[in-house]
Amino acid sequence: MFPDADRSHRLEILTASEIEDWYGLPRFTSDDRRLYFDLTAVEHRAAAGCKPVVAPYFVLQLGYFKAKQQFFSFQQEATVLEDLHYIVERHFPSRDLASVRMPGRVTRMGQQNVILRLMRYRFCDETVLGQLERKAQRSARLSIQPIFLLREILQGLAQERIVAPAYKTLQDLVGRVVRGERDRISLLLEQDLSRDNRQRLDSLFEADEYLSRVSALRKEPKDFSYQEMRREVQRRQMFAPLHEFAKTFLVKADISMDSRRYYASLVQFYTIYKLKRMEAGPAHLYLLCFASYGFRQVNDNLIEAFIHLVYQYEHEARAASQSAGQQRFNEVAVNLQAAGHVLTCSSTNRSQRKHRLARCRRKLSRYSNRRAFPPFRTTCATSSSIKPASNGRTTESYRRSSNATCGTGSPSWNSRAGLRITPCCRQPRFCKHCYGRVSRHGKPNPLTSRSHSSRKA
Repeated sequence: MFPDADRSHRLEILTASEIEDWYGLPRFTSDDRRLYFDLTAVEHRAAAGCKPVVAPYFVLQLGYFKAKQQFFSFQQEATVLEDLHYIVERHFPSRDLASVRMPGRVTRMGQQNVILRLMRYRFCDETVLGQLERKAQRSARLSIQPIFLLREILQGLAQERIVAPAYKTLQDLVGRVVRGERDRISLLLEQDLSRDNRQRLDSLFEADEYLSRVSALRKEPKDFSYQEMRREVQRRQMFAPLHEFAKTFLVKADISMDSRRYYASLVQFYTIYKLKRMEAGPAHLYLLCFASYGFRQVNDNLIEAFIHLVYQYEHEARAASQSAGQQRFNEVAVNLQAAGHVLTCSSTNRSQRKHRLARCRRKLSRYSNRRAFPPFRTTCATSSSIKPASNGRTTESYRRSSNATCGTGSPSWNSRAGLRITPCCRQPRFCKHCYGRVSRHGKPNPLTSRSHSSRKA
């Protein structure tokens, strides 16, 4: 696809295996021999018109032409001998393989002309080459890729039933077309290129510390890390001014996207030393296409990085949410037994309503701790600070009046504060030590309270 500088100036379009598949000697199997060496009546008469010692070679060339539409210069190799042996046994059984002789050049050319008349083909001459070159020039507007031009030429030869010329001839033809299209675009570029853009293109050859800018711009990001993305943003800033100019010029010059990729790939193929030694027109063309294509590629990389990071953050958030939910579930499971006892306390008999809060407090003290279940006094203070008094008295005066004691020196706890706030000193209160009814003057009621000694026992 690129010029092979070590061997010749020609473009290296096909690989060695592709050249062998197209121009190499056919390798027939038994089924292939039965197919390609089968002769029609007309072909039998043409073979009978040849000399007996060279007639098997006529059938051999005819079979090879049916397979690849090419003529070959071959010697008596092992594969050729196997094919000749099959031809002699099938079509010339009365003859011996040892009596068969290799035809000379004149005889071989005569056999090839007979084969062309039988298959309705013709050789490729200078007139045909000129027509193929003009067709390739038109195809170059679609793509300047040498392999694309070669396929278009071979397809045209097959449609016109023309024998393909040698591979070197096709290389020279494609090379002339590629150079002509490159020179046309380079001339337009030098006319439209402004002074600032010319300086930007020339500055790409400058070296920063140990590495030139072109070499730095060639490097693709290794991953989606922060440092690599910062480097991609810097590459985008370098490409942006040239990309703005390329958007209008490349359309004006009628350069296809495939041709842009090809010219951009030449910056990757050639070394910095060779790019500097090139003429200004082709070098600027390659660098401009490289900047335009690189700008689009950098944008694609940044979009891919954004999608990757968003997916990663979403995955981490989902994992954190599941972990928090599982942790909360474990916490609820730990306090599940205490929650069951709370439900049993709320379902006590209606007749025992005045003592249910006292029993709940004693039960909850066995199964819970102060951190899991806050004291009722805190709840009462919070509730009393929210709801207003029903008789016009302030909640603060209610707190002072409700702090009655049963004689032990500790403030009492209002059992009804958490249920319904009625800040009146005449409301019943309970002592937090004996859980007995306390009178309005802070003295325990002997009818409803228990002794401290019995409670402790």
